[in-house]
Amino acid sequence: DVMLQLRDVGIDVVVIDRPNNPETTYETARQVAAALGVAPLAETLIDELDTAITAKIAEIAKLVPQDPALHPRVAFLYIRGQSGVYYLFGDGSSATSLLSALGVVDVAQEIGWVGEKPKTDEALIAADPDIIVVMTKGLESAGGVDGLLAAQPSIALTTAGQNQRIIDADDTLIFAGGTRIPDILDGLARAIYAPDSLPGA
Repeated sequence: DVMLQLRDVGIDVVVIDRPNNPETTYETARQVAAALGVAPLAETLIDELDTAITAKIAEIAKLVPQDPALHPRVAFLYIRGQSGVYYLFGDGSSATSLLSALGVVDVAQEIGWVGEKPKTDEALIAADPDIIVVMTKGLESAGGVDGLLAAQPSIALTTAGQNQRIIDADDTLIFAGGTRIPDILDGLARAIYAPDSLPGA
């Protein structure tokens, strides 16, 4: 309704696609640049960002164990504890390209979980991740790691839950795309492979 009202009074409204990986981020950059009348600038930004992402992925690859059996098994959970919302992100979700770039096993994808939908206890226990990635505010809403494990016995039964390997990432950054993609990859890679390198560790 708000968009229609803006258009009715003569204000241009441009709707862009939601990016969920580097490729769709590049397309979003093109859409924004075209809307602003500076289309050629998008290609400059895309080239710079693609170079930065490629370099970061190559840097992370050096940390990934050569033996595939030793690759960390990771699940991404979207949590809103106060509302009782727990979504497991699977194949084709916003988490897919992120986990792929980190060189980990996407356990939701492994068990055939598609998209972003409410987790089931059976699915999470079957996936048995070594590490669970969540958003910071989501974890806070569940009462932190202890509150999350108490509220969700299925999480406590996973290897990640038993070892309390729950990694939280800033809600506003993890799927924001754009120029922060290399930073998100760097932070998550450190948390997974080299936690002692994190600030305050």
